[in-house]
Amino acid sequence: MSCGLRDVLSFESENKPAVLVASSAFEGAAAHQAAALGQPETPRVLVQHPIQDRTDEELRDLARAAVDEILRGLRDCRRRRPRRWPSQARRATRDSPVVVSGRCR
Repeated sequence: MSCGLRDVLSFESENKPAVLVASSAFEGAAAHQAAALGQPETPRVLVQHPIQDRTDEELRDLARAAVDEILRGLRDCRRRRPRRWPSQARRATRDSPVVVSGRCR
């Protein structure tokens, strides 16, 4: 988790838009790491866990479900118009496999 989050922060420090995409199993770790790095509102999209035992079609479905939120996060960052996301991410479920948390700084 820390490498992905650090990559996002590195891109943002260079004024390049970035959004962390991770499994929902890492929701707490992502929030804790972002807070520890002084960036608790780092934009992130969490997809339903687990990932490793999914079929190719299931992975495509997760990607399709997440792509709009990822693109929205990138556009919001690029415009530098901070968008307020929920401070606590919802849990991903089969009915709602994508969760968005954080905002651009």
